[in-house]
Amino acid sequence: RKSGGDSLSRFYRLVNEANKPTSLREMVSSLREGKSPRNIFTVDQMSFKSIDRSPFIYWFGNEILTAFSEYPSLSDIGEVLRGLDTGDDDKFVRYHWEISDKDGYYPYMMSGDGISYFESPKPMVRWGENGDEIRNFDGSIVPSEDRYFNDGYTYRRYGNFVVRKKPSQIIPSDNGPYIGIESLRDESAILAYLNSSLVQFMTQGINPGPTFQVGDAERIPIPDDLDPELSELASTLEEIQ
Repeated sequence: RKSGGDSLSRFYRLVNEANKPTSLREMVSSLREGKSPRNIFTVDQMSFKSIDRSPFIYWFGNEILTAFSEYPSLSDIGEVLRGLDTGDDDKFVRYHWEISDKDGYYPYMMSGDGISYFESPKPMVRWGENGDEIRNFDGSIVPSEDRYFNDGYTYRRYGNFVVRKKPSQIIPSDNGPYIGIESLRDESAILAYLNSSLVQFMTQGINPGPTFQVGDAERIPIPDDLDPELSELASTLEEIQ
């Protein structure tokens, strides 16, 4: 229905209901009695357009959906870039305990163990002095090479969305894409926010599939008014890790 220029729609979310017809009848009856049952969402359909590719994530509710139009996205305040794909990990990647001479090897952040804030990668990639062997290998993909040895962050492309700090010596992989934040923003507060349950909820709606692509991460809204305590929390957790 339309109200005050808005295109409002009511959605009944029955995904997790065992008996969907019964649950729907109970929801409708509750509404008629003036109650507010859970899993009923009334949202402005136009709010979906504020999100790239307009995902139909009605269960976010108006408050979260509004964040996508009110706040800058992660791509607005930084960059999200695909990492290195060697084309043959069996040839170029080893665990650090398998290597006696680590000359030319660098820590390689792949999907990891799902640890947030900071994770010391176990794999190492044979990059050599300038990566020529991998770059010339048939099947390799070497994007955003000028960011490989920058400080920044990586996120886990498979499984739960977690973000880890990336010191300059760690090379990001295709399964651990690179995130760079512009210097004027409080990076530690953003790191804590990106590891929050709210962002977990949003990422599962933006892309419920098994992999979270670079384009998906770029769409995450970043509030301008993050609590300064988030910065202290992130710093503490980084030290613990």
